[in-house]
Amino acid sequence: MANVRIRKILDYLSKQDGAVSTKELATFCGVSERSIRNDLKAIDEWLLSKDLPPLIVINRKGVYLNPSLIDRLPDFEEEQWEEGIHFEVEERKRMILAELFFESGVINSTKLPEKYDVSQSTIVNDMRRVYQWLDENGIGFESRTHTGIRLKDDEINIRRGCFLLLVEMTYPSFTDVLQSEFSYLERIFNNHNLKELTEVLKTHRLSIVEIINQYQHDLNWKLTDDGFINTFLMMLICLIRMKNGCFIEFSTIINEQYNKLYEGIEQISFERFFNLLNIDSPPEVENKYLNMVWHVGNRFVYDCSKSIIKKEEVQDFLYQLEKGIGNRVIWRKEEVSNVSKDLDVFLNKHLLGIKMAFEDNVENDISDWLDEYEVCRQYLKEFISKKCNDDYEPSRFEVIQILLELVSCISATEQESAPKAYTVYVVCSGVMNESRLIKYRLNQLFSNIGTIRCLSYHEFIQNKDTLDYDILLSTLELPEDVKDYYKVSSIATKEEIVDLVILLRSRLLIADQRRIVSEMVDVLMGIPKLQNEQKLMLSMEVAKYLHNKNYSTLNNIMVHLEELLNPSLVEVNVEATTGSEAIQKAGNLLMNQGFITQTEIDSMIDLNNKLHGYSVIDDSVAFPHLLTSAVNAPCASIVTLKKPVPITKGGREVSILIMLLSNDGTSHIAVIEDIIDLLTNKDNKKRLNEAKTSEEVIQIIREARK
Repeated sequence: MANVRIRKILDYLSKQDGAVSTKELATFCGVSERSIRNDLKAIDEWLLSKDLPPLIVINRKGVYLNPSLIDRLPDFEEEQWEEGIHFEVEERKRMILAELFFESGVINSTKLPEKYDVSQSTIVNDMRRVYQWLDENGIGFESRTHTGIRLKDDEINIRRGCFLLLVEMTYPSFTDVLQSEFSYLERIFNNHNLKELTEVLKTHRLSIVEIINQYQHDLNWKLTDDGFINTFLMMLICLIRMKNGCFIEFSTIINEQYNKLYEGIEQISFERFFNLLNIDSPPEVENKYLNMVWHVGNRFVYDCSKSIIKKEEVQDFLYQLEKGIGNRVIWRKEEVSNVSKDLDVFLNKHLLGIKMAFEDNVENDISDWLDEYEVCRQYLKEFISKKCNDDYEPSRFEVIQILLELVSCISATEQESAPKAYTVYVVCSGVMNESRLIKYRLNQLFSNIGTIRCLSYHEFIQNKDTLDYDILLSTLELPEDVKDYYKVSSIATKEEIVDLVILLRSRLLIADQRRIVSEMVDVLMGIPKLQNEQKLMLSMEVAKYLHNKNYSTLNNIMVHLEELLNPSLVEVNVEATTGSEAIQKAGNLLMNQGFITQTEIDSMIDLNNKLHGYSVIDDSVAFPHLLTSAVNAPCASIVTLKKPVPITKGGREVSILIMLLSNDGTSHIAVIEDIIDLLTNKDNKKRLNEAKTSEEVIQIIREARK
């Protein structure tokens, strides 16, 4: 009977055109070449037992399947591969680390090959990865011949290692863990053979959840979803370590730093938690440790009275940020509270030496805020280092948290005032502070939102029947009984924002159509810097998308095509023999009116030739265009040709040219919408070609927009 890895090798070989080396197979399976050689022998034995031809071996090249086997592999039932368990490289590494932290406390590598069905050399490679993980995370250990490897560090650092390992195992299944009220952790622990941890979870899971919820209620402390998970995992770690008799002894961090930093802050008594351990008199240092754990739990903030960072310290930090960027910032109460909370979390996180699983994968586009980012990084580093009297280097994740608050206030100050009305609730995980990103996006795009309230999944489920809102958004899948909500991501895409506009347009008005298009093109899509002509064409595509979504303009502040035209900017029955000549004649109409010079016309002709007819947007219609600072506002002209001409040599023929030049990426959007409206109806093109006067062309355009 073959195991899962053998099936994996057979599938891999069946998809290759030639011989595959043992080295390539070893890399593919995450094991040593010796393990692969043993697997190849097992494959031959299995094939022979089925009266099938064995593998074909080519010296110095590798092995491949007999061609007659390839079509027969799917015939074998899945139960043929049920025996034997195959673990990937990273899975084995985490399982070995988990056993070290939570089970035996000592790992003897000589017993691992049989346990994981791999060779000794594979285990040697696995142990190198284990040592590397411990070194990279600063966890002390010792290795002795015949005995094996064991942890050798203080209790705080071992708990830190436990946490780092658990979040690495947990966060890929974040939503499942959250929605199952942590029962999904049992599956994760079972997959890693953590029997003792699984038993502790079964016994105390609901009690820990109840304790956290009770402390939230008593302290008016609203944990985000990632904060809830972090707090739960840390409490679970404390529980199992103390059950095994591992307590924190004297610690400079806990005693000296805690007494200094928490001066004037009432210590939370975690008596309910210690009751789970049947400890009558828990060490005071353990209660202090849990206080720090509690402050690491990320949370939604409504005031800064719960932070260990004093009000005057937050104000001084914000003042330093203002000095650094050289601008006065009008800080809103919510942003001040969030910064206070962030400083609190970052400080305690640094003292405990932990980080969140997603911190190394932060890829926000901050290209427009690089100077502000550096200011935030510099003053955050100085503040935390001074506060804890220790060297501190903020992560990109931490800097961006502060940057979001700064950008939010700057953007709010720059936005035009508008009447506000509607209450929007957003259910979000809290990871990477999704709530701030979403609030920032909504405030940018919509003018009449009175309140945006963000809830964790947990908080929403507990209160969903009593919440009073006009609109419900969520970054997570909500239960089936929750109706009429719209799912969004924290980093909104163009399509997502437009769909939201369409979905809610009867209740939400866009404050400024230019803003939404600009956001789509410049920010939300995360696109690189564009050439001017590319940006104009992208705006065209955005307008097409809006048009196809039945999106209608909700204000009349933007200029339309008919308003740019007069009879002297339209010419009918023009004679031209080439596309370049046709573009020149359309440009002459604008040049004669003083709108542009020959330089701009030459640019459009060059682009047309270079990009092989970039301007053809519809059958028989060309749209030569240019984004340039040479004009102060959008300008346009139209020519119809006596006879169609190819726009470039061998290119498509056109008989209508609509020329547009603009000085920015958004002021011409209504013009583009008018062009789309015009071309949607084929009769309009026929009427334009048959028009006898300039006035008749303008009238056709005016009628198409109605």
